Parts: sequence; structure tokens; C-alpha cells
Amino acid sequence: SGGDVRFETPSGNITCDLSDEAVHCEILRMSYTPPVPKPPSCHFDYGRRVSVGAYGPSHFDCYSDSMSGIAEQTLGYGREIRRGRVGCLSEEPGLVCETVGGTGFVLSAQAVELL
Repeated sequence: SGGDVRFETPSGNITCDLSDEAVHCEILRMSYTPPVPKPPSCHFDYGRRVSVGAYGPSHFDCYSDSMSGIAEQTLGYGREIRRGRVGCLSEEPGLVCETVGGTGFVLSAQAVELL
């Protein structure tokens, strides 16, 4: 939809695509191990991209492309952006994206947490 907003964090390490249906975020550099192991059905990249739909739950994506370079704006620290039921808040420790229902994720280079 035309309501999609593509943004990155000030460090440039996290890129997201936010719509009123979902948010997908991908991290370039990370030192964490995904808390959910890569499923056998995934033959592509795994562990760097997380998503949450408008009604949850959050999950890791299996993907074969890159979101690098799609950002149209930078979401400064302390700033929040929202589409429908889904919103993201940019903070120095990491990016928090969640639905009004409380499902979502916290993503940083050091850790990822599914909410």
C-alpha cells in the first residue's frame, strides 16, 4: 500500500519496512545468536530479519533478498513512527517495534528479543 514507510536507525544498522499490516526489520551487523533456531524448511538467510503482523505474533523471517538501501528516511533516537496497530520506537540501545496488543520485538546488534 502507499502507506508503507521505509526507514533506518541513525547508525544505519537496522532497516525496516512498516505498513499498517506489519513491520519487517533487518539488521546488518549483529553479534547475537537467534533465540529461535533456523527451521529445516528455511534454505535462505535467517536470524537477521524479524517481523510482527498487526495482530502478532512476532517471528524471524526466512529470506533471500536484502533490505539494505531501501530506507527513505532516518528514524532519530527518541522518535516513534506508527502505522495502524504497529509502531516502532528508535532508541540508542535498540529498536523497539510492537503492536497495540503488545507483541513485537526489540532489535539491537547485541541482542534480539521477541515480545
